[in-house]
Amino acid sequence: MANYDVIKRYLTIYLATIAIPAHKKARVEAYVRAMGCMTYEEINNSESIMMCFQKFQEVIMDYEIPGSMPGQNEIAGSKALFETKGGKAGAPRPIMDESQG
Repeated sequence: MANYDVIKRYLTIYLATIAIPAHKKARVEAYVRAMGCMTYEEINNSESIMMCFQKFQEVIMDYEIPGSMPGQNEIAGSKALFETKGGKAGAPRPIMDESQG
């Protein structure tokens, strides 16, 4: 049994000082690489989405329908659809009747 205890101690020391830290470092590096790739892909994806919505905006503006875009050729009452609670222009707010608000 003496050899077993010696081998067990060597393995314990090896695991604690070499194997576990090396494995942890490798896993952290793999995670960081994966996050870097994902970040790059998400940035490219967001640029594609932005270009898509810019094209939508151009098509909408080509129709020249009053009130179709905030701040452009507004029709009476349409400006209220694009005001926030503070009265400043912002994202469209939901239309509610008097009983809801």
